[in-house]
Amino acid sequence: MVANIGIAGGFAFYDSLLPHIAGPDEIDRVSTAGYALGYLGGGLLLALNLAWYLWPAVSASPTRPRRSACRS
Repeated sequence: MVANIGIAGGFAFYDSLLPHIAGPDEIDRVSTAGYALGYLGGGLLLALNLAWYLWPAVSASPTRPRRSACRS
């Protein structure tokens, strides 16, 4: 429910700004390009996060030893 409210709010700003960015003859092209770049960015971020999860040595962050839940 919260996500639906957020996306509806985002679309309100998107729809109100689009006519200021593109002329009437290029609104469809600009809108399509925006959605395509959004999906491409989301897919790249997903691939990056999956790579970091599957191969932690690839990430630049130092590895820390895991702490045991039980202390002796």
